Order: sequence, then structure tokens, then C-alpha cells
Amino acid sequence: MGGTRRILAVLVTVLVAIDGASPAIAGSGTSTAPRPLASAISGVSAVDISAGNLHSCAVLSDGRVACWGYGTSGQLGNGTNSSANTPAAVVGITNAVMVDTGNAHTCALLSDSTVKCWGDNGFGQLGNGTNTPSNVPVAVSGISNATKITTGFDFGCALLANTTVKCWGNGNNGSLGNGANASSNVPVVVSGLSGATAISAGSGTSCALMSGGLVKCWGYGGSGALGNGSNNNSNTPVSVVLFSSATAISVGGGASCAVLTNGLVACWGNNTWGQLGDGTTTASNVPVVVAVLVGASEVSAGGGHACARLTNVIQCWGNGGFGQIGDGQTVDRHTPVAVANVSTATKLDAGGGHTCALLSNGTAQCWGGNGQGALGDGSLTSRSTAVDVVGIGRPANDDFAKAEAIGGASGVTQTSTINATVEPNEPDHTNTSNYSAQA
Repeated sequence: MGGTRRILAVLVTVLVAIDGASPAIAGSGTSTAPRPLASAISGVSAVDISAGNLHSCAVLSDGRVACWGYGTSGQLGNGTNSSANTPAAVVGITNAVMVDTGNAHTCALLSDSTVKCWGDNGFGQLGNGTNTPSNVPVAVSGISNATKITTGFDFGCALLANTTVKCWGNGNNGSLGNGANASSNVPVVVSGLSGATAISAGSGTSCALMSGGLVKCWGYGGSGALGNGSNNNSNTPVSVVLFSSATAISVGGGASCAVLTNGLVACWGNNTWGQLGDGTTTASNVPVVVAVLVGASEVSAGGGHACARLTNVIQCWGNGGFGQIGDGQTVDRHTPVAVANVSTATKLDAGGGHTCALLSNGTAQCWGGNGQGALGDGSLTSRSTAVDVVGIGRPANDDFAKAEAIGGASGVTQTSTINATVEPNEPDHTNTSNYSAQA
């Protein structure tokens, strides 16, 4: 990434809900409104949540997965290629323990240590030995001992029980880590990597947290995305130049972050919108400390923003153009600010232009871009403060569950122009469908 940005003005038509639930922002998307889907999930709590580029998913306490948002590549997994602004159950999954969302595909880790994926498959990111998309889950080939999963923009990886990592999908930037720059529709072993305890993948970069607190990354290295003091790609893992041991990692759209043992957060890579959190917009190929942030237990890097969880509260920084910072504004923040009205978060995930959190009572909240229904609140209205995801963890007589039953909030059509920022030197996603502005 890096270099001079080009601005793409996107004329879009959005459905604006008339409910006044949260400060509203014009969302981006197509002129076709997502259709609400009956999902029979009302009242079931969530145990995991993931925010992708334009869609979101959650693992429910009964082992099912529910997804919402942009669905034209089948990434919602409900047997259709339609978008939805309320959650709907993924077909045929009843034993999920983890879910992760990419650009236009989604993967779930199952309780038997296998992995299933669905959605776009132009680079083989479903990992089933084909390049055929699927709007229902398909099994990733040869994975039977996974302990964690991660999805990048158009590839995926699994951490195995023996602490090695396998990846599949787009390898054009070395993002599969197997010493090649070629894609693979079946999993390949990341070279020379053993002792991993966590993994994370982003736009074209992947990273692994190692047992001793070191971090190793591979793939796209533009703007310093690998954190090793270089701006070059690497198709095998290289060590991040950390000044303290890490306890958690997250890779986003050209920038990555790590929680350190002292509770500080360090980030590296692209910094166009201040997503490194150091008070500047200067990219760094080595980690820099996020300002005024102490006591973090979790971090998540998104498309152009990042967030950290401190006990139960969340702070975010970086690109705020769609309200994804969650502070009631639509401006960029170069240092962390508190997300409004979220005080019991147990997990968070930053997506392309929105953010979602899981709360201690099993409900879910999202904020930011909502042009395709990625917030799951039954509308297409972008929000700069958190709104509840319809139905998840809420009884059938709850107002949000009622909205699900009637197909979401009523609204009127509004046409808006959004300035979508696109980096000219981003990782090679040639032939990837549905790369979109962060919304």
C-alpha cells in the first residue's frame, strides 16, 4: 500500500431506516436492498463473532452459525446469493466453535477439528480442491486437526494441533507462506513454522504468534506490513521486530497490531488513516506503540481502523468515515477513543468498514458502514454508535426480534455519494469478485 491515494466516488442507493436508534450515516452498496431472511435464531446467544469486508457472522451457543450483510457470492452460507440485513442461519452447520469472515468468503472451525468454508472461490479460498463458489459450506480438504482458523481477503489459514499452519487460496503475494507466489485450492504447509499459538490473516499478509511471544509474518510487505524493517513481500515467515513479547495479534488491511505482555498495543504497516494509533499518518515497517492505551487484552485490525478491548470497554482508532470508530462521529482518529455505550464486551472484531462486538449477555452489537446490512440491525443505515444485531441473544418478544419477523425496519430510499478510498498498490487480488469500498 502507500503512495498517493485515489478517490473513487461511488453513487449508491441506500435504504434509510426511520428509527432514530443511532446517529445515521449514508451507507454504500448497490441499488438493490438486501432482503431480510427468516432465521429462527431469536433468543439464541452468540459465543463468537467476526466482521468481514461487507458481511458479518456469529457462532451461536447451539453450534450454529448465523451471517448477515453482503451475500452476492454466497458468503452468508444460507443457500442463496442474496444479501440480508438481519442474521440467517448457515445451512448444515450445527457444531461450530469459531467463525471468521473474509472479503467474500467465510470459514468455520467445527468441534471435530475440521473446517468448512463458503462463498467466493476464485482463488481456491474455500480450500476444497476446486475454484467453484458455493453458497453452502464445503469441507476444506485434508484438515482434520485444526485448533484455530483465520480468513484473509481471499485466502484462509488453519493452525493445527501440532502447532504448524496450513494456508490456501490467493498466494500471489506469498500470503500462503509456502515459499511460492502461486495460489492453491487445497491447503499447503507454511514453511519452517512450528510452535504457533495463534494466527491472523488480512488483505495479503498473515501472521502467527509463537509460543515464546515472538510474531512471524509472511505475504504482502508494502508499507511495512510484515513489521520486519522492510517494505518487501516475503513468501516465507519473517520475524517482526517487536520490543516486547506479544500475547495476541491481528492483521488487517495493510496494518497489523499486537497486544504486548505489559498491556500496551503496538502496530505496524500502512497508516493512511492513523490506524497505527501513534498520533501520525506515517507508515512504519517496525512496530510503534499505540498512544494512550494501557491494559489491552485483545486487539483487532480492520480495513483502515483498529480497536482494542480493555477489560470490557473498547477503544478504536484510524479510519472513521463510516462511523466504524463508534464514538458518534465520522472522522478519522489518529489515537484511540472510546466506543460509546459499549461496556460489557467480551470479544471484538474490526471489519472492512464496520466493527462488531460480543457482549457478556450473549448479544451482539455492530457499528459503522451498513450499505449491505453488515450491522444486522434490519436497516441499511450506517451508524456511528453501536446498534444491536437483530435476534441474537434476544427473546422472541424483544423489539429487535420483532423487526426480524417483519423483515427489518421500514424506511425510504435515499441516494448518497460516498468517497471510497482505495490504495493504488494494494496486494494483488486480480480476478477477485466484489472488492468493495469499506462500507
